[in-house]
Amino acid sequence: MHARFDDETRPHGPAAAYDLAGLASAYEAFVARYADLRTAVRDGEVDATRALVARTSVMDSWRRFPDTDPDLPEHLPPAPWPRRAARDLMLEIHSALGSPAEARLVRVATPYWPDAASWITHFRVSETFVPVPAGGDG
Repeated sequence: MHARFDDETRPHGPAAAYDLAGLASAYEAFVARYADLRTAVRDGEVDATRALVARTSVMDSWRRFPDTDPDLPEHLPPAPWPRRAARDLMLEIHSALGSPAEARLVRVATPYWPDAASWITHFRVSETFVPVPAGGDG
C-alpha cells in the first residue's frame, strides 16, 4: 500500500509522529562511538580477540535501530539524514571483522566442542549487495 498526503512534509505530516531528531542523534552517536574502531579496522590493528568482541558490540548496538527507525520514505526525514553513514560504518566493520571473529570463536569453543569449526560461521554481505540509494539518507 502506498499513500501520499498533501501535507506530508508539513508540521502535522507523518514524520511528526516520530522523534526524528532523537533518532538522528542516535545514529550520529553510533557513528561517533565506532569511528575509532573503523579506523583501527582499516589500519589492520584489530586482532582476532578484539574482532570478536568489537563485531558483537557493533551488531548489538545496530540491531536496536529497527525498533526505533520508522524507515520513512527518503523525502520525509530531515537532510542530511545520518542513517546511511551509520549503516555503511556498521557494514564495513561487521564485514571486515567477520573472518577473524569467527576464527577466535572457533578457537575458544573447540576445547569444549570439538566440531565447532564445522558449525561456526559468520554472516557475509553478498558480493552483489546493492547499497541504499543516497536520497534522504545523506
